[in-house]
Amino acid sequence: MTAQEPSPIPSIFLHPPYAIRPSPTPVIVHLRRDQLLPLELNPSKTTPNETLNTRFGHFPHKTLLEVQSGSQVRSSLVGNDRKRKRSSEAGGDDAGADTPSGFIHVLAPTPELWTISLPHRTQVVYTADSSYILHRLKVRPGTHIIEAGAGSGSFTHAAVRGVYNGYPTGIGSKGKVFSYEYHAPRAEKLREEIRGHGLEGLVEITHGDVCKDGFRLQVGRDMRGDDANRQTELGEGVEKMDVDGDALEDESEESPEATAVFLDLPAPWYSQQSPK
Repeated sequence: MTAQEPSPIPSIFLHPPYAIRPSPTPVIVHLRRDQLLPLELNPSKTTPNETLNTRFGHFPHKTLLEVQSGSQVRSSLVGNDRKRKRSSEAGGDDAGADTPSGFIHVLAPTPELWTISLPHRTQVVYTADSSYILHRLKVRPGTHIIEAGAGSGSFTHAAVRGVYNGYPTGIGSKGKVFSYEYHAPRAEKLREEIRGHGLEGLVEITHGDVCKDGFRLQVGRDMRGDDANRQTELGEGVEKMDVDGDALEDESEESPEATAVFLDLPAPWYSQQSPK
């Protein structure tokens, strides 16, 4: 019996932390009611003195770490030296003042917050619509759901939380989102975001035209689409690519065996003509 592989660190999209900590997954900076900003607090990609500069003040990244999610963070004095110097030279009453007035709130990411703050590559499915769709599809933990027309990934994040009942471990059936995107750059960008958000294994991105090719999956290609001699778990079966990373005939494609399908397409009726 082979040893069971350890589960990955759960995504903070699915398990919100008590405190904000360094992570490749972005936190959400709440600037005002209608302006939210995703911000990656990852020391491996930023300098020790990295600062978020906004109209509300200057916020060194280190001041945003180890604070409780939802906390108000006051502006730092970074960038205020010039103002104080001018005031001092003019002999103003506020010379030497060192009390910043601006503030922001730092939040752990959720699908709802990501929908508001994500970079728009297409029109997005907002929370009111995604909630209704998931309800009508009777999505629950453990469901396999197809999303055709991933776009900016808003519905993808809402769906993965709806189906989530743990990361794949080889024991029991785990919920999964099979997302299809016709536009190659959008598909690749969504793959990057899914990796950065810690949702690998829960979402599989496929670049293709479902209206032409149906909902087939290429076995042996991981969610990054890299050719390799890998095994990919699909349902209860495991198939392989050949040693050159080329798809094997007949056995190289599998159905996601989904019980729910959401078609966010210009002409969704064409996809229903495909038997695959």
